Amino acid sequence: NVHILPPEQADKAELWGWRRADGGFHTAYDTYYCPCLNGPWTDRFMEVLDAVCRLDVDGVFLDGPIANECCCEHCRRRHREWFGPAAVFGENPAAFYGRTRGEFLRRSYRRFKAGKPDALFYVNQAVRNLEGEGQSLAEALEYNDILGTEGGFMFYDPPKAAELWKPSQAAKLLEAVAPGKPRVVFTAADQKPWS
Repeated sequence: NVHILPPEQADKAELWGWRRADGGFHTAYDTYYCPCLNGPWTDRFMEVLDAVCRLDVDGVFLDGPIANECCCEHCRRRHREWFGPAAVFGENPAAFYGRTRGEFLRRSYRRFKAGKPDALFYVNQAVRNLEGEGQSLAEALEYNDILGTEGGFMFYDPPKAAELWKPSQAAKLLEAVAPGKPRVVFTAADQKPWS
């Protein structure tokens, strides 16, 4: 899980957290702090990835990451490096945060493959909305040995509003865009009050 800091890391938010413009922290699910992909949390994550490479595992699956609207000093510095000091921070968020997410995932992929070249690496990709995240599908294919997406999560709305064919649509989309890659559609069709 690379889109939240788990409860045992909540005290690291000051160092690793994804900051709002007002200096506070973004949360996921109104509960957990989110890590910044341009800050020191990324180095810690790479250390964890190295440790996973020493285990007898067949692969790694990343749920997340999320990269948008972080206003911390690390993001501001990275923005200046990539777009120059004259560029206005926050003016083109899709370009900046898309590149941030892509750089993080490419770096993670290369790091994992260096330690486990035959193991699989894949990410929970928002295939239906990659452009909205400032990324292209061609880019996502570079760092996914399996192409997977949340094509079947149907519990966010009342049951009568569910798209019954959503998993099928997602499967067909994945097959169309990556016919030579293994594919998976993550599905949760349960109805429960806490979703």
